[in-house]
Amino acid sequence: MAQGSIFSLFGSELSAETFDAQSFPLPRIANGVRVEVVAAGVVYEAPLLHVDPLQINAIFPSDVPVGPATSRVVRAGQASNAEPVKVVRTYPGLFVTNALQVRQEAHSNHRQEAAAQRYVDGQPQQLTLDAPAYPGGYVTLWSTGLFGPRGLDDVPVGLASRPAPRARVIVGGK
Repeated sequence: MAQGSIFSLFGSELSAETFDAQSFPLPRIANGVRVEVVAAGVVYEAPLLHVDPLQINAIFPSDVPVGPATSRVVRAGQASNAEPVKVVRTYPGLFVTNALQVRQEAHSNHRQEAAAQRYVDGQPQQLTLDAPAYPGGYVTLWSTGLFGPRGLDDVPVGLASRPAPRARVIVGGK
């Protein structure tokens, strides 16, 4: 798990109600639910983006040190089993448009598409396998795990305020 990255936990009875963050700073507890990461005996609470009975979306605390850790969900004072996590500085990943459907149909041949846009005549359109980008065109990709603004997990921070990572997208081997 990359420091400062967005992650999802799936389960059942994670929360009695749905919560969606509406402003910053992001809460550490919502609907009596929190996500804890434990590393070297220190407990870190993840800022929460979304909580519902089946899924939690949160930001992995950027101040958790690189190395082994565990994560757990705590609901109404009851902790889940701790799951091992390997904490890394970066681990890029693309968001997908239908992740929940893919999870529910894990054993089907359902295809997964990146959350991305292409631009046609200056207007953004959903980028899909059936509507690909054009050679020489521009695309927008939504990703996580590229780099984390250390200690700023729950506040909005624009890319202009920190150095942008160097990234290269390879399409069709080129």
